[in-house]
Amino acid sequence: MKLSWLQRLVFLAVGFVVGSVLFRSGRTPESGPNSDPSPILALVGDSVITEADVEAARPADFLRARQQLHDVTDQVLKALIQEKLLRMEAEARGVGPDELLETEVDSRVEEPSDERISAFIQERGLQGSLDRLGPQVSAYLRNQSRQALLEAFITDLESRYPVERRLEPLRMNVASEGSPSRGPRNAPVTIVEFSDFQCPYCLVFHNTLRQVEETYGDEVRWVYRQFPLTSIHPRAYDAALASLCAEEQGRFWEMHDAMFANQHALERDQLKSTARELGLDGDEFDKCLDLDEYAEEVQADLEAGQALGVQGTPASFINGRFVNGAKPLEEVTAIIDEELAREGRR
Repeated sequence: MKLSWLQRLVFLAVGFVVGSVLFRSGRTPESGPNSDPSPILALVGDSVITEADVEAARPADFLRARQQLHDVTDQVLKALIQEKLLRMEAEARGVGPDELLETEVDSRVEEPSDERISAFIQERGLQGSLDRLGPQVSAYLRNQSRQALLEAFITDLESRYPVERRLEPLRMNVASEGSPSRGPRNAPVTIVEFSDFQCPYCLVFHNTLRQVEETYGDEVRWVYRQFPLTSIHPRAYDAALASLCAEEQGRFWEMHDAMFANQHALERDQLKSTARELGLDGDEFDKCLDLDEYAEEVQADLEAGQALGVQGTPASFINGRFVNGAKPLEEVTAIIDEELAREGRR
């Protein structure tokens, strides 16, 4: 039996409710030492194991689970908002929701031409003939077209009916004090980036954050924290130390930029040469680097990142909202614009 779009929404919503009950967490991401005591989950001899202990043992898994639950909540909320908007518009027109969708969406989906299908196959580098792949590609393109038409229609309905979303983004408590930063301390948006100077994806995200700076100016503060992945980037640890030795002389960001500009020059001798090219006191820098003077600070950043669920780089938190990987500029600016809107700046 084919389910209508309303029935599918109901099943999805019920699944979410059941999942919410099964996945129970007594603490929020912002919980800290001043929060209510963490629930006790087990007693072993004279010691106890609390929910906080369990989460601390596998922080990445719990962050991922929370994010998945939040994503499901967001998806179901969007579906239910969509369902109510469609019902309201259908009632206003004196038709059923299915008839409304047929008129405004389904009837407007165009059948893709053979030329469009062939171009898609070539663009994706798919192996196979038009006869074999054509039906699948055609169905995919029709679905894309339908989704775009539906989203445009829902956006139009949202402009005509009052909609107020109250679901808060998932946020983590991320320390930023004491780490190198750019931008005003009271900026409405703070981006805390855990990064690795030898990581190619971090270079991509570095360029993205530079564009963010150019676009938003004093509305954004950028905080850098160390997360060298030494198992795959053997020079990243020395580079992390070098950046903090440069920070000691007030030149962190110059060293930061220079190392990202040439990720193949991260040997200790090369880092010392770079420091001199930037005008740092070479002897002081050499001593700092050779003695690993900032090893504890690098380790502290690593542990802080791991406690937040960071497993790879780049990993960023925009006002506490987790951004995993080198997301494109459009995704980053969308989050920043949302945060500025909350502050009444957009």
